[in-house]
Amino acid sequence: MAEWLSPRRRVAAVAAVVVLFAGLAWFLFWLITAPPSSFRNRAELPSCGRIAAGPGPVTGDPVACFDAALRAGEGAELVVETRTTEGDPIVTYYRALPSGGVEVFIDATEDAYGSGDWTHQACSDARELGNLGGCIDVS
Repeated sequence: MAEWLSPRRRVAAVAAVVVLFAGLAWFLFWLITAPPSSFRNRAELPSCGRIAAGPGPVTGDPVACFDAALRAGEGAELVVETRTTEGDPIVTYYRALPSGGVEVFIDATEDAYGSGDWTHQACSDARELGNLGGCIDVS
C-alpha cells in the first residue's frame, strides 16, 4: 500500500476535514446571526442601562433616563431584555437620537421559534419609550 494511505495519514486527513467543516459551520452561524453593520457601526450614546423586563410595560429609572434624554433632544441608549414563552432572550436597543426620534434594534437571533434575525426600525414621532409613534423598518 502507498505511504500516503497509511492509517496515520488517513486519521490526520479526516481530522483536518472535520476541523475545516467545523470552522466553516461556525463562520456560517456567525454570518447568519452577526449584528448588522448599522448596529456594529452605530454612534456611541450615553447609556441609560439595561433592564430585564417581564410582561407588561417597562418602567423604572432607566426608562425615566431614556425619556428625559428624548425630551431634551439628547442622545441615550436603553437596552431591554425580554424572554419568549419558551425562555429565549429578545434584546431590544432603544436609541434616543440627538437629531430627534428613536431608532430601535431588535436582536432575536436566539429566539428558536421566532425570526432568529435582527430588525432595525426608525421612529421619527417618538415621544417616550411607551409611545414610539409610527415606526418604519430600515433596510
